[in-house]
Amino acid sequence: MNLKILFFLSIVFLTKNLFGQENQINISTEFFVNDEYASEMFPNQNGVYDSNANSYIIFDYLKKTKNIDFLFKTVFNENNVSINQFGIGSRFNNHFFKIGILPYQPRKDNDFVLSNHSEPFLNFQFGNIKNIKFKSFLIEYDFLIGQLNSRENFNFEFDYDQFVDSEYLINPYLHKKTLNIGYKINKNEFWIGITHGVMFGGKIRRENDIYKPDRTFRAFMDAFFSNALPNSSDESGSLDKNIEGNHLGFWNIELIRENYEIYFNKIFDDGSGLWFNNKFDGIWGVTFKPKGQKIKTFGIELTATKHQSGNVHPSGVDSYYWHHIYTSGWYINDLSLGHPLISPYNNRMNALKLSVLYNFNDNYSLDSFSYIIDRYNNYGHKGTSEGIIFENDDPERVYIGNINVSRKFKNSKLLFSIGYKLDDIKLVNYKIRFEKELIF
Repeated sequence: MNLKILFFLSIVFLTKNLFGQENQINISTEFFVNDEYASEMFPNQNGVYDSNANSYIIFDYLKKTKNIDFLFKTVFNENNVSINQFGIGSRFNNHFFKIGILPYQPRKDNDFVLSNHSEPFLNFQFGNIKNIKFKSFLIEYDFLIGQLNSRENFNFEFDYDQFVDSEYLINPYLHKKTLNIGYKINKNEFWIGITHGVMFGGKIRRENDIYKPDRTFRAFMDAFFSNALPNSSDESGSLDKNIEGNHLGFWNIELIRENYEIYFNKIFDDGSGLWFNNKFDGIWGVTFKPKGQKIKTFGIELTATKHQSGNVHPSGVDSYYWHHIYTSGWYINDLSLGHPLISPYNNRMNALKLSVLYNFNDNYSLDSFSYIIDRYNNYGHKGTSEGIIFENDDPERVYIGNINVSRKFKNSKLLFSIGYKLDDIKLVNYKIRFEKELIF
C-alpha cells in the first residue's frame, strides 16, 4: 500500500496544473459513548470506523483546479492512524474519471454490489455526471476496475459449523459496471437498467489448499462479458466448475414522478437468479417527496433475500455474498462491499425499512431510519443433489435503526445520533459528530 500511495503522491506533486485554485479542508470529530456499536445502526462511512475504537478525528483535504481534483483523507483514532482515501479525479464535459484509493459513489443508496459502507480500495472508475439526453431518452453509466484490500486471515464456513482458516495471498480484482436507460414524458421518468459486479483473479489459501484463478487480461474480459467467452482458466484446478469468478448484480426498474419514486432492484448472483428462479428477491421501495412540506422525504422499503433460487437447483443452491473459491465472499475486512445488512453468513431475510428526512428550518433537520428484520438460516455450502432442508427455518426478529438531529452553522455542522440494535442482546449507543469546513 505504501508504494501505491507514493506513486499517487508523485503524480500530484509533479503535476504543475494541480497547484493553485481552491483548497478545501473538512475536519470532523466523532465520539461514541462506547465501542459497542454495530455497523448496521451506523453505516460505516466508507470504512472509517474501527470495531475497537470509539473516538475519531477525520481530516478531509480537497484541492480543486480547472481540470483536476486531488483528494486525501486521513483517519485518527485512539488505536492507529490510517489513510482512508487518496487519489485524483477529473471532469470533462458531462463525464468524470477517478483513480486512486477512492470510494465508489453509488447512484442509489440501495446498491447490492458496491455501497459507501465498505472501505475504499485501489481502483479506476469513470462515468457520466448528469443524465445523457437523447430526445426523450436518458442514459446513465459507470465503470470500475480495482483490486480489493484484505489484511487479515479469516474463518471460512466450508459447510454448516465446519470452519477452516483462509486468507487472500493475492487480493482479488473487482469489476463493476452499470447501464441505466430512461424515458421521459412530461415530468415523469421511467428507468430500466442493469448493474453487474464480479470478483476475479487473486490467489486464495483455504486451509492447506491454494486456489489460483487466472489474473490475465483475458480473465478481465471474461469478467466484463460475464463469461460469454470460452473459459480463460489456467490449469491449477482452482476454478468454479460452473462459472469462474464471484458474480453479483441487480436489475433496476424505477418510476420517478414529481412527488414520489417507485423502484425495484432485483438481485442475482448467477444465471438462474438473473431471471426469476429466485422469485422476486431484491429491494422494493417507494419514496414520497411532499412539496412545500417540512417532511422532505418519507420512504418505505422491503429488502427480500429469502428465496435465493430455492434450496437446490441444477448447479446447487445460491447463497448471496457467499462463494466457495473467494472465501471472504462479498465481504472484506469484516465489512460488506454491498448492502450493509447482508453478509455471507447472514443473507436470508425480509427487512422492512422506514425512513424520513424532516427539516425544522434552514438550520435544524432530522433524519431517521428503522428496520424490522426477520432473519432466516443461511444456505451456506452449495450442498448435495438432495438439497438443503432445515429442521427449523423460523425467523429471528431484529430491530435496527438510528435517529440523527443536525444543526448547521456558517461553516460547520453539529450532529447528534442515537442508534439501536435489538435482538437477543439489546444494544444502544450515542454518537456526537462536529464538522468544520475551511476554504482558502
